[in-house]
Amino acid sequence: MDRWAHAFGLDMLEITAQTQGQHEESLDYFKQSLTLYKAIGDKFNSIQITVRLGQTYAALRSNEEAKRLFLEAHTNAQTAKWTPIILNALVSFTITSSLQWRL
Repeated sequence: MDRWAHAFGLDMLEITAQTQGQHEESLDYFKQSLTLYKAIGDKFNSIQITVRLGQTYAALRSNEEAKRLFLEAHTNAQTAKWTPIILNALVSFTITSSLQWRL
C-alpha cells in the first residue's frame, strides 16, 4: 500500500469533514494522516497538518491545545526554513489568541 497516497486521502477526507462542520470527525482523519506523514518522513506535510489540526482545535474552542500545535508547527517550520508555513502558524496562533480574549 502507498502510505503517502493513504495519508493524502485521509487529508482530503479531513478537509471535507471540516468544510461540513464535522470537527470531531476531522480530528480523527488529521491524526491518522499526521501519523502516516511522520512515519514516511514527510516533514512538509506533517507541519502543514499540525497547523490545520491546531485550527480544528481552535474551532472546537480547545485553545490551549491549538496554541501548543501552532507553536510546534512554527518551531519545526522555522528549523526547515519554510516561511509560508511559519507565517500560517503565526497567523493562526494570533487569531486563536485574539478570539480567546473576546470570549
